[in-house]
Amino acid sequence: MAFEKLSVCLAFAVIFVMSHWPTILAEERKLRGVYGERYNEYARTVPRFWPRISQLKWPTSVTFSPTVFNRAVLDCALIMSMFILAHFIEYAQNAGWVPVYIHNVW
Repeated sequence: MAFEKLSVCLAFAVIFVMSHWPTILAEERKLRGVYGERYNEYARTVPRFWPRISQLKWPTSVTFSPTVFNRAVLDCALIMSMFILAHFIEYAQNAGWVPVYIHNVW
C-alpha cells in the first residue's frame, strides 16, 4: 500500500500468503503434537489472522521490558522507513532518475 499501486499490494499479499501459509500449517501441526488437546482448544478460540474485537479484554495494569519495547519501536521505525523509501523511489521515477520497470495497469 505504501507504493500506492493496487497491483504491487496484491503481489505482496499473494507472496505473503504463499510464503506464510505452509509455515503456519507446519507450526500448528508441531503445536498439536506438543500440546495435544490444550492446543486444539486454543486454536478453536483464537483466530489465525484477524483478532476478534468482541473478545478483546484490556488489563487493569501492565508491566513491560524497556528492551522489548525499544525493539518494537525500532521495528516500527523500519517499517515506516519502507514507506519513506517507496515515496522516494516514486519521486525518483517521476523525476526521471530511476527507470520504471513495472507500469501500473489499474
